[in-house]
Amino acid sequence: MKKYLFICLLPFLLISCNCICDDSDTGSLVISNNFESSTAYISEVFVKEKEDSGFVMVYSGRINNSSSYFIKLKTGLYSVKVCVNYYYLDGAFETTKYFNTGYNIYGTLSNKEGLYVAFDGEGIYFN
Repeated sequence: MKKYLFICLLPFLLISCNCICDDSDTGSLVISNNFESSTAYISEVFVKEKEDSGFVMVYSGRINNSSSYFIKLKTGLYSVKVCVNYYYLDGAFETTKYFNTGYNIYGTLSNKEGLYVAFDGEGIYFN
């Protein structure tokens, strides 16, 4: 009886494992902080798919200068917005500013090539 049950469940286990492990429709969004000053860090990353109506947060943390972070997303056309925090006087005073890649400007994220976005202190742009 146990053997029969195992044989009946085996196809479902194989199908579900294949769906979980399939990465053919995902790619990497790479966020780089190329700002030369160490007084600014990226704290949040938002993306908007071309068909969607608004931005969705995909990262919250700290990306310091000269650092990058990889975010796995499904393939598609994306606009990107980041939140940058500037701190002064050894962290006693902090301001926040939002940058985006521009109105109606989308980058293509594919599973063969990642989508690279860089912050240079004045704005963000696709590489």
